[in-house]
Amino acid sequence: MQNFQVVDISAWQEKLNWQKLKANNIQGVIIKIGEYTHLDEMFISHVNNAVTYNLPYRSEERRV
Repeated sequence: MQNFQVVDISAWQEKLNWQKLKANNIQGVIIKIGEYTHLDEMFISHVNNAVTYNLPYRSEERRV
């Protein structure tokens, strides 16, 4: 069985080092869209960076 390493990120990770993620064999990201009708402040930036660094991503809404 192969391990697939992903990280779960949101606006709290605003200064994420994407090069370091890629260098540390992270293979994907889960990106918070927001909560209810509020868009996470870093959502668009995180998606753009995931695409730039060729990291597969999944988006999810969090309801508290």
